[in-house]
Amino acid sequence: MRFRGFLGLVECQAGWLAHHAGVISGLRRWRLAQTPGDSRGVLLAPGDDGALARSGSWLMVWRGRLHNRRELADDLDLDPGASAAAVAAAAFRRWRAEAPERLVGEFALAGYDRGERELVLARDHIGSIGLFFHQSSGACAFSTHMGALLDLPFVERRLDENRLADDLLGNGAAMDGTLWQGIDRVPSGGLVVIRPGAARRRAKYWQPAALPPIRFSRDEDYVEAARALLDQAVGDNLPAAGPVVCDVSGGLDSSAVAATAARLRPNEVIHTLTLVPAAGLALPTRPGWYADERPFVVALAACYPSMQAEFVGDRGPALIERDPDRLFQQLGAPMRNTNNAAWFEPSFHAAAERGAQMLLTGGQGNYSLSWSGMGRLAEEAAAARWRVLWHELRAIAAKAGGTPLGLLMNDVARYRHPRLHRLYEAMRGRGGEASPASPIAPDFARDTGAMARLQARAAAARHLYAQGDRSRRLDVFQAAERDRDHALAYQDALGSRRISPLFDRRLIEFCLGLPADQFLRNGQTRSFARRVLADRLPREVLENQLRGAQCPEWFYRLDARRHDLAETVSRLEASALARHCLDVPRLRKLLDAWPADAAAAQARWSDYHTVFGRGLHVGQFLMAVEAGRL
Repeated sequence: MRFRGFLGLVECQAGWLAHHAGVISGLRRWRLAQTPGDSRGVLLAPGDDGALARSGSWLMVWRGRLHNRRELADDLDLDPGASAAAVAAAAFRRWRAEAPERLVGEFALAGYDRGERELVLARDHIGSIGLFFHQSSGACAFSTHMGALLDLPFVERRLDENRLADDLLGNGAAMDGTLWQGIDRVPSGGLVVIRPGAARRRAKYWQPAALPPIRFSRDEDYVEAARALLDQAVGDNLPAAGPVVCDVSGGLDSSAVAATAARLRPNEVIHTLTLVPAAGLALPTRPGWYADERPFVVALAACYPSMQAEFVGDRGPALIERDPDRLFQQLGAPMRNTNNAAWFEPSFHAAAERGAQMLLTGGQGNYSLSWSGMGRLAEEAAAARWRVLWHELRAIAAKAGGTPLGLLMNDVARYRHPRLHRLYEAMRGRGGEASPASPIAPDFARDTGAMARLQARAAAARHLYAQGDRSRRLDVFQAAERDRDHALAYQDALGSRRISPLFDRRLIEFCLGLPADQFLRNGQTRSFARRVLADRLPREVLENQLRGAQCPEWFYRLDARRHDLAETVSRLEASALARHCLDVPRLRKLLDAWPADAAAAQARWSDYHTVFGRGLHVGQFLMAVEAGRL
């Protein structure tokens, strides 16, 4: 497997690298080389798309793209064609640890000042590229791939059970630590500074909570500003060479990216890839969801003569299904959503077949442009604007169904008056705390304190949601802190990369500053996105109130592997580590009560899609750890 990203070692104790030279030179997977002319003990290994640069006493190893490269090059008196790594190195030479906040783009970097012996590790505002490190008294090792650190013989491979339990419960809010003791992570929008003999310093240089509010006098001004930022974000992410390929569904976000690309490159073919289920399958979905994106994509492509819509179907077992050990060795961790990982894989291969190294997507646009705005309800209640609140409740109920009272209880009382909400739920026969959809063993959740941490996290979220829409947006944004740690390492294993222009820092900062009534208005959720995109999307997409199901044929994928899954459950029952961490008896019961068809499985979506699928994948990871394959 080709190595993308970078790996580095910085000596903290004189002679450490020399002492370990034989072991390090024997590593076959990583092409480590002594940095020329350096006497401080630094090894840096940029991979296929990593880069190495120098500026004064600073060495820089870099992975990513820098959108304000030309502006920074001008500020730093560099040649306009200077590489992103060279610009970043010069930025560190001038601003030292304050440099990352001036970098706009998607990146992970390690800057080392040979004179001061100071190492700075930093990630971009959303952490689109993972960055991990191991620090001992002798050296600090760091890499964009946690699996690379596990390859180093001096890094102990011992699971951190607390973090594993948090991960199994979906509590991703913690900023530090990984599944492995001794391996830490650099936070999104953050940096870590390491100096020999000094305490490690960790900081968040990007603080979205501190962003000032944005207030214009006219609604049209918000819309025009957002359109300009969207054009800039998509334009900055279009490939300089090679085909433009977009991953498109029937939703607002991916459609917005593809349509904007077509507007910016009107004389160039814009390839769109849409994942679709096989014909003839019965595909029951949850209420408010649909299974096939084709009608919306066809309507979008009809608006742009240069847009070539292509539909991609199942290509057989995915990597996560046929060779999970390979993924574990690359990521050093299990994946979160196993069904979606298998579902998305064909689009990576289809993009690579068309010669594209980047696949543009609308991923996570609901954090920025297409935020739903439902937090406005609690905001109106907090300000005692009862007439406005009632108007929105009635309008939402008319558009989306339900009742104003039900919306009031679920989106206001749940956070502002939890006792009243519990009483309401009890009267409807739905009282009690819902158990998390997780395959974790109950004793493991309790003994590690993970359940208590999850409950504390939920209480903190309720408090923030009660304050209004902005607090809710920021909390949702932070709750996904760890979700992207391994995303790029997974994509590296598939040969192409997903790029989401809607994660552009400038666009996110703008959207986080907007008032809540831009996103929820007259009962219309995602109102802002619909108004912004009215100049580029067809009515069918703009007015679509439903959500597209990812991997709608998830049960068919599981059912086709039922024999292998049964063998995996049997192996889990024989694994002490799996039985310790996972509720293996529950997995066995789910297997023995296998649904008769997709409709029966959909009725128990949480049990089979989430608990069973996730449980078996994590179980395979634990067995690989137990057998020493990691």
